[in-house]
Amino acid sequence: MELGQWLEINEPIVRSYLLSLKPSQVGKTLTGTKLSHGHHEFKGYKYIANLSAPDRSLYMYKFRYEYKGNKYEAHYIWVNKGFPEHDLNVSPSCPGKWIEPGGWGILSGDQYTYQAALPGDNIVVTTCQLPMPNNTLKRDAAKGRRAP
Repeated sequence: MELGQWLEINEPIVRSYLLSLKPSQVGKTLTGTKLSHGHHEFKGYKYIANLSAPDRSLYMYKFRYEYKGNKYEAHYIWVNKGFPEHDLNVSPSCPGKWIEPGGWGILSGDQYTYQAALPGDNIVVTTCQLPMPNNTLKRDAAKGRRAP
């Protein structure tokens, strides 16, 4: 299946799933939604926030997940046709390091090279690797010791 066909099938599935998320699910780990190739998008992701601005037809959802011992934050973003683009350099922010190159991709995992989420275009997925906590400092603080 060509990339364009794959996106035509799977982006509506993801949009529908994201639009169905309820405020009561914030903070919960999700079971995800099944895509055409059998992968469950969002499986194991913790739903953090709906950062959407419906008056601007901007849709942005924030998640956290763990992969191979590292913690990540992901945002799924799109703008409906007929509305202004959304500058990805303005938001979302990354409290850690953007995954190189740029930290931006599309649902298929391919790199997204524009600096904005374009109206009527693909869902943009941003991925940020979160800083790892310093367990030694935490352990020492719990024992009442100060760092050297």
